[in-house]
Amino acid sequence: SSKRQSRLRIMNAELALEEEKEAHVHYQQVTNKRIQELQEQNSRLVEENGRLQAELHSAGKLSDAHLLKEKEEKENDSEVLNKLNDVISVQTTTLNELREEYAELNMHSVKQSALILKLKAGLQDSVHSQKVLQARNDALCNELANLEARLAVYELNRPVAVLSERP
Repeated sequence: SSKRQSRLRIMNAELALEEEKEAHVHYQQVTNKRIQELQEQNSRLVEENGRLQAELHSAGKLSDAHLLKEKEEKENDSEVLNKLNDVISVQTTTLNELREEYAELNMHSVKQSALILKLKAGLQDSVHSQKVLQARNDALCNELANLEARLAVYELNRPVAVLSERP
């Protein structure tokens, strides 16, 4: 009964660890996907920034008649660039936070692996103990069978006079 309870506890612990590990793997996949999306978005923003800077540069080469108009556009473009830089900064911060979370998840995964190894070692110890106890039980059963056989032989070889004295 206690062996069964022990096995059930070990099986429950292993099942809980497996479920937690699956949840961890899923969270890592979602985190990695989000990191990739942010990196792609960051790349697009960097390209857009470069394009806008090139446009601003070429706008500076236009004729004097267009300088005032271009100056206003440059100010607007500068505002857009500033906003894009703010977005890039926020995304970089988010990416760094995700990297920290990923590092924490990896640490948790290492701890889970260590716990799984401990459980496996405990299970192996339990199986070994069970084998030792079974061997002891078998030896005692053999010894009992030998004693019973010896008793039967003794009973058969006992003198008749002694048998009549039995109550």
